[in-house]
Amino acid sequence: MLLIFAKKNTSRLQYIIHYFFRDILNTEFNLINDAKQFEIYTGPKLNYSVQSFENCISICPQGILFEDDIKQIKIAVFDFETTKAFFRTSSPDFSFDLFGASFYLLSRYEEYLPFIADQHGRFEAKQSLSAKYNFLFQPVINYWADSLKKTLRLRFPSIPFKENKYHFIPTIDVDNVYAYTGKGFFRSTGAYLKSVLKLDLETIVDRTYVLLGKRFDPFDGYLEQEYLVKKHQLQLIYFLLFGSRSKYDHNVAPENKKYQTLVQHLSAFSEIGIHPSYRSNGRSSGIISEKEHLEKITKKKVLQSRQHFLKMKLPDTYRNLIESGITEDYSMGYASSPGFRAGTCIPFNFFDLEQNEETNLRIFPFAVMDITFRDYLKIGPKEALAHIEKLITEVKKMNGVFISVWHDRSFSTTHYPGWKQIFEKMIELAK
Repeated sequence: MLLIFAKKNTSRLQYIIHYFFRDILNTEFNLINDAKQFEIYTGPKLNYSVQSFENCISICPQGILFEDDIKQIKIAVFDFETTKAFFRTSSPDFSFDLFGASFYLLSRYEEYLPFIADQHGRFEAKQSLSAKYNFLFQPVINYWADSLKKTLRLRFPSIPFKENKYHFIPTIDVDNVYAYTGKGFFRSTGAYLKSVLKLDLETIVDRTYVLLGKRFDPFDGYLEQEYLVKKHQLQLIYFLLFGSRSKYDHNVAPENKKYQTLVQHLSAFSEIGIHPSYRSNGRSSGIISEKEHLEKITKKKVLQSRQHFLKMKLPDTYRNLIESGITEDYSMGYASSPGFRAGTCIPFNFFDLEQNEETNLRIFPFAVMDITFRDYLKIGPKEALAHIEKLITEVKKMNGVFISVWHDRSFSTTHYPGWKQIFEKMIELAK
C-alpha cells in the first residue's frame, strides 16, 4: 500500500488524492499526517510536504490545497515532458505541484473568478488557462498521473496499479425531436409563412410531404441510431428536452403523444437523461418538474443530465442538479471548442469550491460536439473528423472515457449533409 504524508489534511487534499489514486491510478493508499509513522514505514511512500524524508517520492506543495478561499492566482505555464504544467515548485522528483494543478483544473477554479460571460452567461473556452497556453486538447491531468505512476514504479517496482479500460459513450441531445412533425397548427402555419417570405419553395414542399405522411421527417433518424447502437453494442444516452417552449427551447411539446411514444421506444434500447431547458436554468423546481414528467413517460428514474446550450454557472447549476436528484451530469465541455475543459478524460465528482467540499454528483466530461465544429469553428465534416480522431487517440492513450455529443438535427442529410456520416465514422474510430 502507498503511504502518503501531508502536514495538514484538508477536504481539497483528500479530494484530489482520492481522484488520483482511486479513480485514475487504481492503487491502495493511506493519507496520514504523522511524520514518525511515515518515516518508519518500509513500503512505498509519497511525501507531499516541504519536510525532508528518505526513501520516498517527494512533491512540494504550491499551497492551494491547504487554503479555503478563492482568489486570483498568478500562474506561469511551462513545458513538462510531452505536455504543459504549472504551479512550479522545487522538489527532487517533480518540478511542479501536480496535485494542486490538477485541483485547479478539476474544480474549475478559474470559473469562480470574475470573467466576461458570453450571451448565454457561459465561461468560454478562450478565457481558460488551457486554451491560452495550448493544452486544451490534451487530458493533462491524466498525463501527469501517468508520469507519477512511472516515477513511483521506478522507485517501488512492486507497487500494484490496476489499469483503467478505455470506454466510449456516444450521447445525443434531442433539442427538436422532429423538423416538421408535432409542431401544432400555429407553429406550422408560422413556419410556412416564413418560408413563403423567403421564397423557400424546397422547404415548403418538404414540410408538406412530411405532414401528409409521404416522407419521413428529416430529423427522424432514430431507427438508424437504434441500428448503430445494437450493431456496435454501444452505451448510448439520449438527453431529452422536456420543458415548455421558450425563446431557446424549440422542442415538440412533452404532451405530444407521438413524442411520448418515441421516448418510450428510445428508453427500450438506450439510457435516457434530462436536458434541462433554458427556461428552467437556475431553478431546481423547474428541473424537478421536467424530470418528473420524463420519468412518468419512461417509468424509470432519471438520474443523468446535460444542460441545454451547456448553460452552466458554478456552483449554482450543479447545486440545482443535486437538489433535483441528478447523480450524473454530462455538461462539462465547451460549446466553442473541442477538448478537455476540466483537464481530464476520466469522470470525477463535483467539488463545490464555495463550500469547500466534495459532492456525490459525478461529472462526465465530453471532448467533442457536432455544433462546435459546424456553428462555432465553421468547419466541414471531413475537417471535423480529423479533430475528432486526434482526441479519440488522446483518450485511448490514457485509457479514459471518450464522450461525444451529437444533436438530433445533425442526422438530417438535407439540413446538414455529411454530419450523419461523420457520426458513423466516429463510432468506427471510437468504439
